[in-house]
Amino acid sequence: MIISERFLQRKPISAGPPEGINVGEREQSNNTCVMKFGGTSIGSAEAIERVAGIVEAYRRNGNPIVVVVSAMSGVTDQLIRLCDNLKVQNNQGVKAIIDNLYEHHMSTCRQIEIPSLCKLDLQEELN
Repeated sequence: MIISERFLQRKPISAGPPEGINVGEREQSNNTCVMKFGGTSIGSAEAIERVAGIVEAYRRNGNPIVVVVSAMSGVTDQLIRLCDNLKVQNNQGVKAIIDNLYEHHMSTCRQIEIPSLCKLDLQEELN
């Protein structure tokens, strides 16, 4: 996704790792850390900022990382409902779900402090 690289290049945020996770003392190594986030951990703008803080802390420390992101909270259920509506050719239901998903993602995007260009990239991908 286009937004991911640019998102990591944005200005630093105040959010950091959760209490009890100290990435500063971790020895730098060549081992790649894979972090996977989804559901409620990325379910709101605040939650995404918290996750970005965790990722940023590892990155700042020089640790090689791979970030895997799955659906926001509630999105998978909506996608299943979308498929159910497609099966029965309920075009109104399909449109309502797509509109809801679009607005949910754009609303979250508007709340996160990311460059306008990234928001345009996301809007283009969602359209």
